[in-house]
Amino acid sequence: MHALLAGVYDRKVESIAHSQLYPLFKYRKVLQEELGVTFDHFNSFDLDAIERACEQRKHDVAAFIVRPDWRTPPDDTVALFARLRERHPGHRIVLIDPWDQCTGRLLGALPYIDKMVKYQRLVDPQEYYRPRIGGTIPTDYFAREHGYDIPNDTGSLAPEGTADRIMSGWYVSCTRWYRWELAKPLVWPFYPRSRSIDLVCHVSYSRRDDHCWYTQHRQEGIAAIQKLGNKFRVAASGEYGGERTLSRRRYLSDMRNARIAIGVFGWGEISTRDYEAACFGNLLMRPSIEHVAVLPNIFIPNQTYVPLAWDFSDLEEKCDYYLSHWDEAQRIIDNARRAYRAFFSERQYLRVVAEAMGLPRPA
Repeated sequence: MHALLAGVYDRKVESIAHSQLYPLFKYRKVLQEELGVTFDHFNSFDLDAIERACEQRKHDVAAFIVRPDWRTPPDDTVALFARLRERHPGHRIVLIDPWDQCTGRLLGALPYIDKMVKYQRLVDPQEYYRPRIGGTIPTDYFAREHGYDIPNDTGSLAPEGTADRIMSGWYVSCTRWYRWELAKPLVWPFYPRSRSIDLVCHVSYSRRDDHCWYTQHRQEGIAAIQKLGNKFRVAASGEYGGERTLSRRRYLSDMRNARIAIGVFGWGEISTRDYEAACFGNLLMRPSIEHVAVLPNIFIPNQTYVPLAWDFSDLEEKCDYYLSHWDEAQRIIDNARRAYRAFFSERQYLRVVAEAMGLPRPA
């Protein structure tokens, strides 16, 4: 199957877009040999240009794969897919969703596409039909249970009967840098001979004048971690957008020196920090995400990560336990690293592409 792939593949222009497309380019030869999938690339976010390119190439390709820009008005993006379906009813149409959330604002496109590939999605498709404050399960929870003010809705509802078109792709942690870090042995000279930090969590907030829900959540998390500073060796901080205080070098150094990495919610439930923890041999603790499906799957409770209560009320108890039972912690770390590596060694990306393109699932 030959496809037109439209979307920006330039890390300097849009790092997330680059990460979402990276496996398609990295394993381009394998996709052709194993699945018979080939593609031409149109490097643009401009919807009008993408539409013209699809029209010009309609006789050369059997599928359109489009990764739009999240900053484009959602109604415009949905309208593009409606026109593509009307004009090209025989083509396969795949939307690579740019939104961090398990929901996102492009679910209105589902009636016009064959598959929406998300880098994190809800496990239960029925959840896509339920309205929520703020559009996501976390925003709804924090609004109802913690009184958060959620002024912006970052979700949308799936039209009835379309949620089964949503599928898991791969998270944005499958690029070269992560694979290199994951391949390094956790020994000197790559890592210190002994780790000097018990708990690490360095996060960014939204801008100081934009007190959004995830800033509130992250501030609560940082406060809970810093409170344990009289008991454990802690490296925890938060910085507002545009006010950087922590260098990238210091961040990576602290992760490599830490035993436990604490994750928090962001725009989406999962963040790159979770995968960095696996790369750096940290025990990952983070708010439970049993409602989320993602690849690589390093989120099996108490097998590849340690789930926390969303209010961090059990943080001290679990840190106490695992720091004093490090053999159990090491088992979880090793499992997470194996699960991460399996995405590449088992070529799980082939199954993702096969499903997206409507092809038989490879063995």
